[in-house]
Amino acid sequence: MARKAQSLAGSDRKSLESIGVLFKGQDLKSLRDTKQICQKLLRSFPKLEILIENSPKPVNRWSHSRLKWMSAERIPFRTRTLVVVGGDGSILRACRLLMKTETWETCRVLGVHSGTVGFLAAMNVKEALKNLSSLLSRKNGLVEELRSCLHIKIERNSRIFRNFHVLNDCVLSKGSLSRIFEFQVEVNSEFLSSYRADGLIVSPPTGSTAYNLAAGGAIVHHDIPAVQITPICPQSLSNKPIILSDRHEISLRLGRHSSDVYLTMDGQKGLRMGDRDVVHITKSEKSIRFLNLGSRELKHYFESLRHKLNWGLLPRGRP
Repeated sequence: MARKAQSLAGSDRKSLESIGVLFKGQDLKSLRDTKQICQKLLRSFPKLEILIENSPKPVNRWSHSRLKWMSAERIPFRTRTLVVVGGDGSILRACRLLMKTETWETCRVLGVHSGTVGFLAAMNVKEALKNLSSLLSRKNGLVEELRSCLHIKIERNSRIFRNFHVLNDCVLSKGSLSRIFEFQVEVNSEFLSSYRADGLIVSPPTGSTAYNLAAGGAIVHHDIPAVQITPICPQSLSNKPIILSDRHEISLRLGRHSSDVYLTMDGQKGLRMGDRDVVHITKSEKSIRFLNLGSRELKHYFESLRHKLNWGLLPRGRP
């Protein structure tokens, strides 16, 4: 469940003396925005150290005595504030880094959208500079917002052989050929339904505006402790999305015509399923802390929905 924490004015010393920066290295605008943020903060705060990720592609690096280039995996261990410049995909990549280690407990994420308005990126460059300056100056403004995640466990031959933590969703789908297949869903070991469909999406509230929304699922605000089950193009029109409490365990089992089926986590990690594999999904003990604008949180959320989904935007010239 997402919840608002108190103001961060009294945060520990380590978080205020260093920040980490991740960006979309192959995107020139993301690179320019990242450079602007780093240079202005270094000028304004003479004791600040910025830890910036090495881009997977060669970039024209700029140098500064307090600017440290390093691998993205190392950065969360050396700071408590992670600035991500890019889109929602970049933020999901950063969250995956945190959840692979215990740094999800110590590091919070501030998303800066570079280009279009994102659902996870709370600020543009100008807003990010203003609020990071307030944070580094120990002033009020930003709050922490906790986002729940899902724990995905894959059972094979009666033992758990792989497990993942996801913020957005896990998707059961066919591989190279788009064909219908069969699977069944259980909730707390009770049979819910069998499906013939192109696949299934299971998502926490944060992921409700991603693939889940395109598949006909509901938008669920991240304050709600829920998990959503959404079939993808089901053969039966009566198979509708279902929203459950995140206290329940959801299990997925494959049925007939289920060869070449994959489970994809947050669109970043995929695993080919065996015929007798069982997927167990519960609320994760891990969660992601986002830095947000406090009283502006709902404004940004609704603003993102309007821009992304073209809600309530009348053509010019009409009242």
